[in-house]
Amino acid sequence: MGDSQMQEHESDWIRQPVRDGIVDGHCGICGSACAVRIHLEDGKIQRLPPRPNHPHGITCRRITRVHDIVYSPQRLLYPQRGTGPRGTRQLSRISWDEALDHTADVLRDIAIALANKLGYGHLSPRNVDEMVEWAFEGTGLGLEELRRHPEGIELPHAPMQYRKWEKGLLRPNGKPGFDTPSSKYEIASTILQRYGYASLPVFSPPAEGPLGSPKLTQRYPLVFNSGSRNKVFFNSQHHHVPSLVKRYPQPVVRIHPGDAEPRSIVEGDKVVVATPRGRVTYTAHVTENILPGVVEADAHGGGYLAAPAWKQCNANELTDHDNRDPLSGFPVYKALLCQVSKAEQGESGGAADAGRPETRETP
Repeated sequence: MGDSQMQEHESDWIRQPVRDGIVDGHCGICGSACAVRIHLEDGKIQRLPPRPNHPHGITCRRITRVHDIVYSPQRLLYPQRGTGPRGTRQLSRISWDEALDHTADVLRDIAIALANKLGYGHLSPRNVDEMVEWAFEGTGLGLEELRRHPEGIELPHAPMQYRKWEKGLLRPNGKPGFDTPSSKYEIASTILQRYGYASLPVFSPPAEGPLGSPKLTQRYPLVFNSGSRNKVFFNSQHHHVPSLVKRYPQPVVRIHPGDAEPRSIVEGDKVVVATPRGRVTYTAHVTENILPGVVEADAHGGGYLAAPAWKQCNANELTDHDNRDPLSGFPVYKALLCQVSKAEQGESGGAADAGRPETRETP
């Protein structure tokens, strides 16, 4: 099938599903949207090779097992709602309308509660209708028109314009410049300065680290990192897909040989990563591709459907939800302290003792 036929086939596929043949598309497993060529037989995906005429031209390992993901017996095909006590996972099937209404109600309540907590309750929309009107403010569309067109409304695409700052297209007052207090492209932020923060980035040692917590470092001498990606799973997803788990069966912690040797740790050993919050069991990967004094632990485990090794390995038991960036509020995942030791036979992770040492020290 030639490219012109493929494009024609693809436009037809939008109107009516193709059951047999080849169509061009994009993978939806993650946000990268890799370009793929979809091979179908009897309406089912057989394989998804990368599209050869697309600049991306590559795909990850997940796509090679896409049929195991799409047709997994554990895949949810319809919405469910809890009907029993919290934690019992007693679920009942509900309609899509019920699911959407419930989700909208919950998100509305959360948004209103946050606005009230932050002192902006008087500015927050009080119901879904007000939220929709607020979201479409300035578009020329209103709630009633949207209701008259449940199929959706396509808005005209404005032509691309360049050098908007010269034409007054970036500032509310229509004057040339950028939408900043100085109207200039700011390297030093006048907004941060106005609120008492440094206008330029300034290095501050992590609160929990060799410089910020020297006493704690004596007990937890290694710098803990987590959250690196791999090409087998997508964050916490797909830990239940057997063909993918086979490729990456155990969560690992990467440790430098100079740190592994004095701890009598060799490649493949079961080890315990401990922080002031908890202890989690990993498999050691001894590698020179990490700095001495630093470890990198696989994250995203702990899911209910995950394979046992991944289900029992939750890096969140090691991190500190109270240790956050003072400006953005983002939690610190990559600059904490830990210790790594060989696991005793049968040892598994868990929460730290109630009398754990304080994670931050007073200078």
